Amino acid sequence: MAAFRKQKRATEKLGEIDDNSENDVVPTSGISRPLSEVLKELNKKVPETLVSQRTEDGFSIKYVPWHIVNRIMNLHAPEWSGEVRNITYSADGKSVSVVYRVTIYGTDAESLLLKPEVVVVKGTEPF
Repeated sequence: MAAFRKQKRATEKLGEIDDNSENDVVPTSGISRPLSEVLKELNKKVPETLVSQRTEDGFSIKYVPWHIVNRIMNLHAPEWSGEVRNITYSADGKSVSVVYRVTIYGTDAESLLLKPEVVVVKGTEPF
């Protein structure tokens, strides 16, 4: 039951992404906008309601869950692609470091971002 409530909250949060705004033009297929326009959309502030928070080693960390980032990317940069470039496991088995490359395409250019991410594992579940 708790998993259902968590999924319902995540779905409600996704509904807060305003993909029907009068000023937004979301292409349905193909590369249809200059990269500068795509980046302008992606640089908008993410609503606080979509930001999650966790505490790790006494530090509070804010983050946007991947399924929400994926939705935002699909809405504003449907031509994007990504791939895992490297996975490194810590010697103690408590963390995994993943480097993920995102490519955003525009009619005039493309942009690459390599993003290292460390996931701390508690038991068998990522934290």
